[in-house]
Amino acid sequence: MAFQYREERLASELDLANRLGEPVWVPAQWPVDLNPPEYILMLPPTDSDAHDLRSHYQLRSITDGHLLLVSSHRRRQGEHLESGLLPVERERFVTLTRPAGQPPHIVVRAPAWDVHVTGSVTPDMALAVARSLVQVSVTGH
Repeated sequence: MAFQYREERLASELDLANRLGEPVWVPAQWPVDLNPPEYILMLPPTDSDAHDLRSHYQLRSITDGHLLLVSSHRRRQGEHLESGLLPVERERFVTLTRPAGQPPHIVVRAPAWDVHVTGSVTPDMALAVARSLVQVSVTGH
């Protein structure tokens, strides 16, 4: 039986940070030729606690059949990333990507979070999104 998440749509990245109760990592700027993203908190079906280690969030955009997905989850001890990812040199954080010629999948190991950038966009666009990550902090804390 597949594990199904519940989706909670939010209005902004600030709402994501506030709902999770901690800073989140999001692109500083969404590509101008794509529709603005949906902000989605993914929650396990059996536990509505946003602090569950399996909770994560997504920014999802579909434009003219092209998907850009920025998905992030807290880094988990002992978690294995997709095999075959290669390091991207001289990046601000440890950044890994699939080899050339494959659909983009970039993983940025930001503080406390792993951020994945995937979709049916060009590898250059995915890398530009990954490089633009900024931390959005919780308000009032």
